[in-house]
Amino acid sequence: METSGAMVRRERMLLCMAALLVLLGGVVMAGWFLHLPELTRIVPHLRGMVFNTALCFVLLGIALYPRPAPAIGARRLSLLLGLLVLTLAGLNLLQLRLGLELGLDWPALHAWADDGNPHPGRMALPPTLGFLLASASLLLALLEKLRGAWRAPLGHLLAAAVLMLGAVSVL
Repeated sequence: METSGAMVRRERMLLCMAALLVLLGGVVMAGWFLHLPELTRIVPHLRGMVFNTALCFVLLGIALYPRPAPAIGARRLSLLLGLLVLTLAGLNLLQLRLGLELGLDWPALHAWADDGNPHPGRMALPPTLGFLLASASLLLALLEKLRGAWRAPLGHLLAAAVLMLGAVSVL
């Protein structure tokens, strides 16, 4: 059982992570709307983070924001946002793997950035997989009915997969 000090530290860490995700995504989204490439990319000669990637960061940040325990509406909001990210990432994976055009990419918003992206606004495979895993982890953590011996190990496995995917995509 967690001590009150450990719970406070965990909640503060969660709040910081949520705020960083919302800040990162919000800055990049502002960069796209304001046509400021400096806000959409870390290194000038690389492609910028596409709008949908930034949007998924914001949605997950809001979903992770710690709320009082009895806030049932807040839990439902987190579930809804997690499902939204899972759906967006899943549809993007279909676009990537099947060559579909589902109209998710905001091409008009990305038209001003001539960064050589063959599908302007399309999320790349690593962030797509990362958002699939992250949203699945979030949903697994939020679904109370999934109590059982496999819930915690599966959650740890999904979290480890997100970390490994991030490490591989940086290399």
